[in-house]
Amino acid sequence: MRGPGGNVTGLAYPESLDELSGKWIELLSELVPKLSRLAVLTNADNPSHGQRLKDIEAAGRRLRVDVSSVEMRQLDLEKALTSVGQLKASALILLSDPLFTNQRQRLAAFALEKRLPSVYSYRELPEAGGLLSYGPSLAAYFRHAGLYVDKILKGCQACRPPDRAADDVRTGHQRKNRQGARPHDSVIAAAPRGPGPRMMRWRYGPDSGVIGVMGVRAAVVGTMALIGAVVAAPAVESQQPTKVARVGIFVPGSSSGGDQFQLLVKAFRDGLRELGWIEGQTIVVETRWGEGRLDEFPKMASELVALPVDVIVAWGPQTIRAAQQASGTVPIVMAIVHEPVAFSFVKSLARPGGNITGSAFQDSELGTKPLELLKEIVPRLRRVALLWDRGGGGDTGVRTIEAAAQRLGLRTERLEVQRGEDFALAFMSAKKNGAHAVFQVASPFLATHRAKLIELSAAQRPPMACETTLFVVEGCLIAYGPDFPEMSRRAATYVDKILKGAKPADLPVEQPTKFELAINAKTAQALGLTISKLLRQRADKVVE
Repeated sequence: MRGPGGNVTGLAYPESLDELSGKWIELLSELVPKLSRLAVLTNADNPSHGQRLKDIEAAGRRLRVDVSSVEMRQLDLEKALTSVGQLKASALILLSDPLFTNQRQRLAAFALEKRLPSVYSYRELPEAGGLLSYGPSLAAYFRHAGLYVDKILKGCQACRPPDRAADDVRTGHQRKNRQGARPHDSVIAAAPRGPGPRMMRWRYGPDSGVIGVMGVRAAVVGTMALIGAVVAAPAVESQQPTKVARVGIFVPGSSSGGDQFQLLVKAFRDGLRELGWIEGQTIVVETRWGEGRLDEFPKMASELVALPVDVIVAWGPQTIRAAQQASGTVPIVMAIVHEPVAFSFVKSLARPGGNITGSAFQDSELGTKPLELLKEIVPRLRRVALLWDRGGGGDTGVRTIEAAAQRLGLRTERLEVQRGEDFALAFMSAKKNGAHAVFQVASPFLATHRAKLIELSAAQRPPMACETTLFVVEGCLIAYGPDFPEMSRRAATYVDKILKGAKPADLPVEQPTKFELAINAKTAQALGLTISKLLRQRADKVVE
């Protein structure tokens, strides 16, 4: 700290922030009188968080507060937040991290949703809607970095040590043990001018925009990269900072419990990464999980528009409709949807028009084939019950399947559902009316509740055809449909083009070219059905 050496200097935190950690817990204890359990969110990619967590745990032991940590891995913030929610903690500490700062809107919304009092190092979180912060000011970091730049450009050498140790520095009226008051007209107390820049120590005061004034001996996270860049190339000051793109993800399903939409969101993020986008550096992803609450979708869409985001990626007709109604100008990418022209999302597949484009499939592609497969597996098939989400945005899909069934000489009945409570009645109706099989019409709502559907199918024993391979893995008899993860990955291509200047109106809607057939042989055996050798060979996946 006193003699940096080399060509790097600047501002930095000390090794330990034990006193600051204690202050965080004290502030939270004032807000939560019965504070007993505290959650701490860390980033596995931040090497300083290990020591920071130890400081908080030590302070927790002193103050008799149980500390539980959740480590975010592979930039998966949503998964980490789900784990935080499961801790049933009374309050939350967010360790300082650039990714958390960029995601402050999401973190503030999460804390409000879970009613978790939370504290962060920087004032940016309360400004985004969070509760409180205690620590130095980010704006002051860069303002004081200018002092170093000024000295270096005037000829000072970063490697030369100061005249005296920084630990000996006091303000003129401060006692030798450094516990006296410091002047409140600056947030930096520096050593007298020496021949070169030295590491500066930070205190917390009113100018930093935090709660209270504390004579803590601490230091600011460094601006080493800025100083190093100036030393290497002074001309850098003429360059403009790169804008960080912001993408809104709007998902109808759940962020927990193995929901298939978690896999689809991961595929989309993988697609972004493959295209060179780095979360937390070149792009920020804001996520809204619908959790099946259709009445909340308009509010969630409006939140994304208000952030604002540069583009919204949505799965399913309900989320796309909500985003469409929230904004007619923010670009919207359809990750997965059927019949987008019928829903009036686009004017045509070749020329979408408006602010919406993306990937979509036609219901005609998913009508005849699954019914043909059911006939092959269930020889006595004559009557099929169509499990249909009435709130899914229209009956185009179910009418297409009804037409396909008629061509194949099959009779159909609609089992209309809108809530989870409707499922048991629907299966009882199918059994009462003599249905030989159940056909699950593709729907985000039904996909979210697939575990219950598969359970009812096993109990009532009608063979069931489902929309995706994931259903089959969990017990559905067969599935035939597009490769949804690949469609989600392709959505990243649209985002990439839009962020680089393309207009949604000029990007044709893509249709999937790959369809997957999955069969659960174990379920077939339990139902007394035989899967032919030829059908096994045709299948992309067979669950034994």
